Amino acid sequence: MLKFTDFFKQSPQNKLSLKNNTQLAYKGAWIQVYPDTVIDRWYVGDYSSANYTITVEFDSNKKEVLQVLIVARPDQASVTVFGRTSIDDSLVNITATVNDSYVDVIANATDTTFIGSKLIFYAMYAETITPLTISEATSFVDSTVDGGGGTGGGGTGGGATSFSELSGQISLGQIPNTLITPAKLNLSASLLPTTDVTYDLGSASYRWKDLYLSGSSINLGSATITATGSAINLPAGTTINGSSVSGFSTVAVSGQSNVEADGSGDTLTFVAGPGIAITTSAGTDTVTITNTGSGGGGASGVSSGTATRLAYYASTGSVVQDSGANLTWSGTTLAVTGSISASVGITVNGSNVLTAASLPNTFSTVSVAGQSNVVADSSSDTLTLIAGTGMSITTSASGDSVTFNSDPSLTELSDVTITSPTDGQVLKYSSATSQWINGTDLTGAGGSNTFSTISVSGQDNVVAETTSDTVTLVSGSGITITTDATTDSITITNTASSGATSLDGLSDVVISSVATGQILLYTGSNFVNYSTRLLHQFAYPAITVLDVTAQGALAYLFNNQYSGNNPTIYAISGTTIAFNLTNVGATHPFLIQTSGGSNYNTGLIHVAVNGTVSTGTNAQAQTTGTLYWQIPVGTTGNYRYQCSNHAGMNGVITIKDISAI
Repeated sequence: MLKFTDFFKQSPQNKLSLKNNTQLAYKGAWIQVYPDTVIDRWYVGDYSSANYTITVEFDSNKKEVLQVLIVARPDQASVTVFGRTSIDDSLVNITATVNDSYVDVIANATDTTFIGSKLIFYAMYAETITPLTISEATSFVDSTVDGGGGTGGGGTGGGATSFSELSGQISLGQIPNTLITPAKLNLSASLLPTTDVTYDLGSASYRWKDLYLSGSSINLGSATITATGSAINLPAGTTINGSSVSGFSTVAVSGQSNVEADGSGDTLTFVAGPGIAITTSAGTDTVTITNTGSGGGGASGVSSGTATRLAYYASTGSVVQDSGANLTWSGTTLAVTGSISASVGITVNGSNVLTAASLPNTFSTVSVAGQSNVVADSSSDTLTLIAGTGMSITTSASGDSVTFNSDPSLTELSDVTITSPTDGQVLKYSSATSQWINGTDLTGAGGSNTFSTISVSGQDNVVAETTSDTVTLVSGSGITITTDATTDSITITNTASSGATSLDGLSDVVISSVATGQILLYTGSNFVNYSTRLLHQFAYPAITVLDVTAQGALAYLFNNQYSGNNPTIYAISGTTIAFNLTNVGATHPFLIQTSGGSNYNTGLIHVAVNGTVSTGTNAQAQTTGTLYWQIPVGTTGNYRYQCSNHAGMNGVITIKDISAI
């Protein structure tokens, strides 16, 4: 079992000392720091200052310790951080506020990043040397009345130690500090007088400012005032200046909505309708309602009118008006001039004259698919039936019947066109007009299919001028034509000798040692295959064709126009130059580049030996055929040619603007 004396001993001058190298350690419940976190609170009447050692941790790596001094009086506190050390960042700031002599020690994170840091502290407090006075400790200021055995203000000598020791008219000077906390009496029970109906709470000269009660009733003598929510309920029989509190909270009018007062100060407003005047007298507290309407059945009402006429309301809320001569009542007979509308039926002397069930079924609308509806405009409206083309309509009034007959004629059909018909004509179909047209029957048995036009591609058409016109077949050179009337046949025979079956077999063509890409060139008498220039070499017009060869892997040669290895080539913008790659070699792919070494694809066209055309990036790195470069207008400066396999095989292409030459 631990003993206090194992760790502490009494030292000179009444001091307490640690013994045997004993150390103090503190590990209290930690506090998490959020905005304006109160970490400690003490009363200035108990302590005047405190010395804190505060340890803060945000995580296992960010830590801080602070030494803080706080001294306070009833309305102010001073804070000094006299020591701080941290790892990485400062985590919290410490401030203090005083309210009603209580000191709140407040911690805030130095940055939103550190909100939620954990804090523990230990503190040493110095007790207050000079006790607080009542005026310092509370908001009460009345200390003018002596009482009890104390010296006033809650001093240490001779004062009461409980409220039961105080009597008569109690002043605050009689109440010791032990019974007072800042701004309020320290009560833990009901505050009761020692004698019934004797003592007052306040006086005519010293009144309490506001009264705050949490209950729902106040007892005044034998009367009770209660509260329901935010409303006050006065007991029955309550008067104001001697007069009873009474009145109507609701005004009811038969057939109308009730008018209810929304509060004790609500106002009821009277509104004058047609023919009504309202006058008030504040002096006599009276309201006078007067009928100002005149007779005659006008808007102001009906006070006189024609005998036997009935009156009616023209609209809801309007005054009664004369209905006129169309509706009269003699006392025994109702006379109506005009029509009577009944949704169910009409009954006379208890018998149904006309009911909904006795009304005949009728159609008010006639509908035809794809046409506008025909709708009856009234109960006496008439529907007229009209006979269209090829139709006849007959009616029988006695038989109440309508008969429709179909009487179409040939000329009324939409796909038949007959013009001035004559005997013996027939109808013939014309695909050009999609019509059946009257015409002559050529065979007497309905006609037959014939060709009126013979067409030969590239030749004029042979067209029959009449139905009896004759076409004559003429045999040309090397052709014989034979006919057979019995079999109705015509035979066309080629009588010429067999012709050439190949290009080389033609009499005016001479071909020898033919090779891919060669063309036929006319020499003045014959067409011969031309081997010096191939098709790809003049597929596009160019101002020059450069024959490209290679000096091993060292350089390009253009010997047909330039001398030496990798010579500088000159060209003009807006023109086309050609590079004949027939003999460049398969290991030297030919590129066109910018001076910086990037491939330049604009205007490039490659024509292969077999005639295949490639453009742009696909025209680069070719080893056969011809590369054409259509140099854009306005292009100037240095470009270059480059072998994609050998860095040393390159040279400059200088382009001049044609306008600068």
